Amino acid sequence: MVLLWDVVYILIIVFGIKKRICLMPFLPISLNLSWELARCLDLDFQNVSQSIGLLSWLILDLVIYAIHLRFGGVMMTKKRKGFLLLSISVPLVCCAIVLALSWFVPSFFLYFSFFINLLMSCLFLPCLLMKRTHQKEWAIIALFRFLGTLSATIVYGIFFSDWIALAVGVLIAAIDFITFALAFLLPNPKED
Repeated sequence: MVLLWDVVYILIIVFGIKKRICLMPFLPISLNLSWELARCLDLDFQNVSQSIGLLSWLILDLVIYAIHLRFGGVMMTKKRKGFLLLSISVPLVCCAIVLALSWFVPSFFLYFSFFINLLMSCLFLPCLLMKRTHQKEWAIIALFRFLGTLSATIVYGIFFSDWIALAVGVLIAAIDFITFALAFLLPNPKED
């Protein structure tokens, strides 16, 4: 699961640098960074593989955030009025909210990770439709998102019998599969 999501983030970074645009929508970047910071503050470092995985996600998401700051994104371009103010304030507000919720809500980290993933899937689909010149990139990212979500859903939804994780995971996988399929079925516009 960790490796598949590392691949997703690395693909977003490589494609983002190549295409000079952040291919991850801004709100999921902000929520991911907030979740990862809060989760890293909660690490016990006894589970070395989990700690390394979370730290790798944090580092990769910081690179994605830097790409957003440098190039702008699909839904939030650099030309947008208040781009820098929003790019700084939204992650800070998200961090404050996520930290507060992580202290008071049981199982917050698990369910919030699935919520962020669902939001990301719901935003990737319109991104594909808005910026169709990146169809190959969206397809590859959607495929690895699908596999990463599938593995998390199997672990938490089936092995740990968590019906919420199972239901949300199946919904996310369906949206990611639709995004993957549409990237191939839609007419391919001329590349940028």
